[in-house]
Amino acid sequence: MRGSWTFAETCRLVVSSYLWMAAVTTPATGVAWYGITLLGAVRAGNGADAFAVLGNAVVLWVAIVVVVAGLVTMGGAVVALPFTHVAGLALQQSGSRAVHVTTHALLAGVLGALTATVIALVWAGAPTIDFPIAVSVAAGAAAAIARARQLRPERVPDQERSRADDPHRTGD
Repeated sequence: MRGSWTFAETCRLVVSSYLWMAAVTTPATGVAWYGITLLGAVRAGNGADAFAVLGNAVVLWVAIVVVVAGLVTMGGAVVALPFTHVAGLALQQSGSRAVHVTTHALLAGVLGALTATVIALVWAGAPTIDFPIAVSVAAGAAAAIARARQLRPERVPDQERSRADDPHRTGD
């Protein structure tokens, strides 16, 4: 992990985080969010209404996740580039994988929450708490996955055995 942090590494990390967020963590967070909403409605005695609303919302949610969240997440990735690069430079001397993963996850979570708050202010005209938290969780999880995968040890292919040592060798 020690060494020089390059802008190419920053770009690889941000692109990988974007892909994890767009394809995995945002949809998973959305499903959890709807599940919690549905559970709350059932506990409040509005289960039938909640199921009807949820059925209609699933179609809308898929469209939002696939199109809108993908575009917004791409904007967030561009915003994250300089911050991610600075964090990578600051972490050059740290040999701890946990520090790298945690730092990038926290950075992505904070940036996700801030940008989601701005979007909520522009879109709804008022700050909300649930949307920024959901985005923060999805962004932080995506960055943690991407950084952990980036730091995993490279696989070294098994050394090629000589043909003479191969027990399955057939005669030439």
